[in-house]
Amino acid sequence: MPYFSIYFSVYFNTVCSRAFGFSSIQCSLSERFAIASCFLSDQLLKMACVERLKGNVSFESVGPIVDSCLIDDERVGPTELHELTSLTAFLDGTYFVLRQLLSRFKTIKRKNEAKSEPYYENALSVIDLLLCPTRTPSDILGEPVKPKSEMARNTRISYLRHLLTQVWISFLDNQLPDELMLKALRLLGDDRIGRLSDARQLADYVIPVFDLPATGDTVQSDNDLLVPPSWSRAVSRAVLALVHKGGLNYPRLYPRLYELLDDSLLHCPEAERFLLDLDLYLSSLHLAVSVVAAFIKRLSQLALIAPVRLTPAFLLLIHNALKRHPKCGVLVNRTRRHPQPEAGKPSVGDPYRWNANNLESSGAMESSLWEVASLVHHHSTLISSLAQDICHPNPESVIVDSTSPSTLIRQQILDLTETSEEVQRNLSILSKSNAQMPVLQVLDGWIV
Repeated sequence: MPYFSIYFSVYFNTVCSRAFGFSSIQCSLSERFAIASCFLSDQLLKMACVERLKGNVSFESVGPIVDSCLIDDERVGPTELHELTSLTAFLDGTYFVLRQLLSRFKTIKRKNEAKSEPYYENALSVIDLLLCPTRTPSDILGEPVKPKSEMARNTRISYLRHLLTQVWISFLDNQLPDELMLKALRLLGDDRIGRLSDARQLADYVIPVFDLPATGDTVQSDNDLLVPPSWSRAVSRAVLALVHKGGLNYPRLYPRLYELLDDSLLHCPEAERFLLDLDLYLSSLHLAVSVVAAFIKRLSQLALIAPVRLTPAFLLLIHNALKRHPKCGVLVNRTRRHPQPEAGKPSVGDPYRWNANNLESSGAMESSLWEVASLVHHHSTLISSLAQDICHPNPESVIVDSTSPSTLIRQQILDLTETSEEVQRNLSILSKSNAQMPVLQVLDGWIV
């Protein structure tokens, strides 16, 4: 009996950590049996699905399983998805599921049907399960496949990737709600494009969201309301995947990225994701020095006016760009100054002028990073140390190559939260005491 208890405890801890993501230390024995029974029932269900279709898997037999996942009125449950996952662990099972999805999406498009949002949400969940790198199908569930037969060709990974590409295209070609379309494009950018055979075919769906189509020399103003800049920033990772993995050649890539560095970025919910992608874009060694300098100058301007939580991320991108493109170091080490203007003439000022359309002729190479220098004395130690490392490069820098904008943003938010809690705690103590707040004199130059 003790041996059984030890075995069950070890088994249950493994189940909880792998399947449910929590520890079982504080669970009672009855709770342990209940959770383990639930897990075992799921495993038995998956085995039952495989056994039921073993030797008899076909387009028709797979249909009911796909139907159970593509329901209209609510989100699909884990039981149905587990059953589908067990089926797609096999090459022929994956092939017939892809054919079922492709047939359904084409029928919806042909009949111009309007499906509910839960239906498309469930369809997206099903698509995301297919050809997952951690669960690459290998075996055959049905009858053994003869070499050089049609089924042998259909169950090759290369052909399955081609089918998955067509499924994605057919899915995006339907009347999806705007938010769901954005969710699908974001999902494509999160390493899903690598599962497809010819990712460039998806450019017709990604690029119009990333970059508004132009008519003549001007951009259609009506589309500005349909595609907000936050959406363009959200799909920048999908564009990056199309360029790197799909071989897409898009000449307006960097001009569009430069346009997205407007003031709305400071309050954009996709700022963290976009800055992480922009850091990868600026790592290209094929960029002209003037282009990189324009990005660096614009980032330094944004760092000066950004909320404190975003300032470290902007400084990190500036630091990385200067490190990867040493010729831009002139922005930091500039010693020549413009001559003093004659009496009665205006000062030259900063030769750099932010304009979304002047990437090639911004005047950044004649400027300097005075914005970063002004942040050296910032009250935040993280910001001041980052600015110091940019203005005075140090081999013992606080910045390491593995540091990401997301890490700095989360760290800054944590520091701000701790500071706010400390201030509230001190104010609470002060309010409960007899101490009086000192009367401060009005600062010169301030309007009361």
